[in-house]
Amino acid sequence: MVLLQYNKRQTEKQEEISAEEKQRDQKLEEALSRTRYATKSAFGRKQVFLCCSANDWIPIEMKTAFEMKLERAKGEDLPSFLERNKGKKLLSSQKVDNVMQFSSFVPPGKHFFYFIYDRKSIFVSPNHDIVRYKGTNVFLNQITVPPRLEPLA
Repeated sequence: MVLLQYNKRQTEKQEEISAEEKQRDQKLEEALSRTRYATKSAFGRKQVFLCCSANDWIPIEMKTAFEMKLERAKGEDLPSFLERNKGKKLLSSQKVDNVMQFSSFVPPGKHFFYFIYDRKSIFVSPNHDIVRYKGTNVFLNQITVPPRLEPLA
């Protein structure tokens, strides 16, 4: 009888642990999943990433000014807002607010960058210098950041 109760408790503990492990594994898988948005941003459009020598070539998702304004305005209600407007394209009436952008402080000097569209296509911008990267056959955009001559106010 005692052995039967012990086995029953062990089985219950294993079921509890396995349920907890399954839930933890599922959360971890969701957090690490690269296809969480199926190559679409949280706003329902295809993703554009910037890879730059200034940030150690780590891809950073670019957003529009309109999307950034929505994030600030909605705060924690953003996921429910996006769920309610799932079928709609979230664009601003002002074209300037729909331009993809990213900003960051970078040290002075030459910096190289390229873009990734939809996690598949790599491209460079015709608006910036296109150069060979360090004598290889890889073409990247280049910008030169001048040193700051006056301190920030």
